[in-house]
Amino acid sequence: MDTSALVIALLLIGGMSYVAWMKWQRDNRALYEQQIAGRVAFDGEGDQTTSRFHLDAGRHKLIYWFPEDALVEVELFSASGEWHEVIAIKKGEGQLEFAVPASGLYIADVEPAEPDVEWAIEISRLGLPSQRG
Repeated sequence: MDTSALVIALLLIGGMSYVAWMKWQRDNRALYEQQIAGRVAFDGEGDQTTSRFHLDAGRHKLIYWFPEDALVEVELFSASGEWHEVIAIKKGEGQLEFAVPASGLYIADVEPAEPDVEWAIEISRLGLPSQRG
């Protein structure tokens, strides 16, 4: 391979890496802004695992929008893999409370019973700001 082809290949790799990094930054910025507002929200179709998000120890509220005719399971995992709990097996729209044992990074695994089912969830901290640890 001659030098000019190598330079072009390196420029293409560098450009693709920069575009991927910018997308990652944009996605993380949006998630960070949601967390500053005290909530995280995700939507999707079919089985999906969310990106990592931070939760403080304590009580939280899950608001969900699922189809009326299909159960959807939401399981919460600590990013370290040390803790997990099914926090919902529901259909339709509603909300429920759940507790997180420790502050840290978490991942939600959303699994509809039917394929290609659209869903949306929002997680927010419960309690007054003065009551939050």
